Amino acid sequence: MNPRDFSDALFNEMAWTRLAVFALNTQVFLERLTLQFILTPVPRLNQLPEPVIAANSFGIADTRGAAEYGGRASYLFESGLDLGLIYFRHWNRNPALQLASVDPATGAFIFSQVASQVDTVGLTASQASGDWVFRMDSVLHLNQPGTVSTAEALRTSSNWQTILGADWTDSEGGNWGVQYHLDQADRANHWVSGMVRRSFRGRKWEAECFAFKGLGNPDLWIQPRLTWYLNDSVSWSLRSDLLTGSDSLNNGALSSFSKQDRVLSWIGLRF
Repeated sequence: MNPRDFSDALFNEMAWTRLAVFALNTQVFLERLTLQFILTPVPRLNQLPEPVIAANSFGIADTRGAAEYGGRASYLFESGLDLGLIYFRHWNRNPALQLASVDPATGAFIFSQVASQVDTVGLTASQASGDWVFRMDSVLHLNQPGTVSTAEALRTSSNWQTILGADWTDSEGGNWGVQYHLDQADRANHWVSGMVRRSFRGRKWEAECFAFKGLGNPDLWIQPRLTWYLNDSVSWSLRSDLLTGSDSLNNGALSSFSKQDRVLSWIGLRF
């Protein structure tokens, strides 16, 4: 829902890059039916690195009068199946660029940020069965803009994204999960991922490992993480990201991060 801050290539974690917006979020509970409505009267766009949006950048002033809005209707069946339908009209969340001008002195290309309204429809489902939870999330983004590397007109397309997953909680409280990912726009990309998380030493320590592997593309992302909970309010985390991708931007999703491995450490405070 929220736009993202992509101005710093290092801090690209979803939880860290979410930009705050003023929004109305209303929920109505009718026994097994839940209705949710969201309105963002003054939306914000993704924040990109300054050199990219130096020319003809698209600011907040241009979005006034074009609010973002949408909703979700979900129903919980007696079998435990939770089924939801989603609609959201919003400014594009995918970073898209268009050639704005060419610097006559250096010949360097200057790109501007593309902003276009997108309609998103989706279906979510989850089914609990004992220690297992099976889930599915599928969305279709209509008229989503793409990056244009020439002075040609803006190009839009439909983008279908789907995740199928299963999660299991073992007898000792450990969590295991597997997922299949599909992202289809001009071409289809497929991935599988897995995650395991276990606590030990009286739940003072938590170890986690996430792996993401492309199918038919060279994407590979391995992310081990270790967290120490000093008390209920303070934690310390150590994480590494090992990334491999294609040399081509059109083959997989990790080409921009290939061979940019990193180690992060941070302290968390909970109030």
